[in-house]
Order: sequence, then C-alpha cells, then structure tokens
Amino acid sequence: MAIEMEKYDTGYYTLNLADLGSPSAPPGIPDRVWKGPYLKGDFSLDPWKIAYTLTRADGGAITPVSAKKPYLITSCDADKLPGGTGLNADIIWRSDYSGFQN
Repeated sequence: MAIEMEKYDTGYYTLNLADLGSPSAPPGIPDRVWKGPYLKGDFSLDPWKIAYTLTRADGGAITPVSAKKPYLITSCDADKLPGGTGLNADIIWRSDYSGFQN
C-alpha cells in the first residue's frame, strides 16, 4: 500500500523500498511532490532479514520513468535462495495494472 501511495503522490516508484520510510525525497523524485515517509519503521527487510527486491514485472530495472510498469516485490523466503518449493518457495507480490493513464 505504501508504494502505491508514493506512486499516487509523486508519479514515480522509489528505487529502494527503504526509501518509503524517509521524510525526504529519494534521488530521482522531486522534493515538491514527496509526502513521505510512507512507512513508519524499516520494512525493507523480510522476516529472514534479507532485503526485499523490487523489479519490473518485465525484468527491467525500476527507475523513476518506469512508474507505469507492473512490478514485483520478492522475498527469497526461509532458505534465502532464489526459487525453491514448499516452505522454501519465493514469496512474490505482483502489481498487475493494465489500465494506467499516460
């Protein structure tokens, strides 16, 4: 929810999930539109103390200009390795927006 609030306010996605807790705009986002912090506390680490990764769903890097692209937030889960099955399967949250306005 925080990342979507940031996008709504600024028109951009941050380059780093930890930026959502910052009171000032991260690089690439204009100060005049930043209304953060969007999170209280540091939620950049998953329960296994590994940083969540933020990537575009098409595999491209998240950049301020890619705010209109679907993205993935991923955790490698308890085994701390990509992939896996069962309890060691990655946790992936996908935004699935197809109706963005230009």
